[in-house]
Amino acid sequence: MRIAAFLVVLWGCSGGETTPAPGSPGAPPPDVHGRPLVVGSDTTYPPMEFLAPDTHAPTGFDIDLVNEVAKRTGTTVTVQVIPDFGTALTDLAAKKYDLVVSSVTITPAREETVAFSDPYLEVGQVITVKADNTTIGHATDLAAAAAVAVQGGTTGESEATKDGVTADHLKTYTDLQLAFADLAAGKLDAVVTDGPASAHAASESAGAIKVVGRPLTHEQYGIAMQQGDPELLAAVNGALADMKKDGTMDKLVTKYGLDGVALLP
Repeated sequence: MRIAAFLVVLWGCSGGETTPAPGSPGAPPPDVHGRPLVVGSDTTYPPMEFLAPDTHAPTGFDIDLVNEVAKRTGTTVTVQVIPDFGTALTDLAAKKYDLVVSSVTITPAREETVAFSDPYLEVGQVITVKADNTTIGHATDLAAAAAVAVQGGTTGESEATKDGVTADHLKTYTDLQLAFADLAAGKLDAVVTDGPASAHAASESAGAIKVVGRPLTHEQYGIAMQQGDPELLAAVNGALADMKKDGTMDKLVTKYGLDGVALLP
């Protein structure tokens, strides 16, 4: 169950009218009163989060998202690169970050240690193979593959294991861009990861790799934060709701080429 918090404040004015309370229709989202936030993001996952080729600064869908959330909630954010996604939520719970914005799927197991915002994108795990591969097209084909790559600590790893990929055939990567490169070079049979990252890798591969079959899962991304911070949770959820309502989320989906591979909840 997700944590929810709503701050309702009525402001009087000389004309006897009131300004809508934060969290109510027509009102700005609750803010966090200028409190600066440290955001963790694994920047090896284009188009969601990656380092800009020219500046090496974090960019992507999630970076634009959290910067817009900050703008709407009266705060500033500093994005720190997460060196290994597998430790992201552990480090968050240990208060190394205030938020983790990194294509994080909301799961019951993760909700035991961290809190999540309302979901902001719906995606699925997919299979990517070499363009000339004709033997892998569905989840049931993965068990017979010699080498299947995943990113450690992700739902892609869980799904590949569920689909019968044994430990000796499962190749765990910290940087999925290296996995896609190895796939194109013929060192792997398949990569299992989120649809947005897979579609982007295929589109950038000059025809070397392709996404096959239907999504293996239905998942929702959320912004992760520490438990017991209702003010921050309310502010983030308020900003996300406003961004969906005013079309900002649709613009981000289009900007980063996610039409057809991700949906708004």
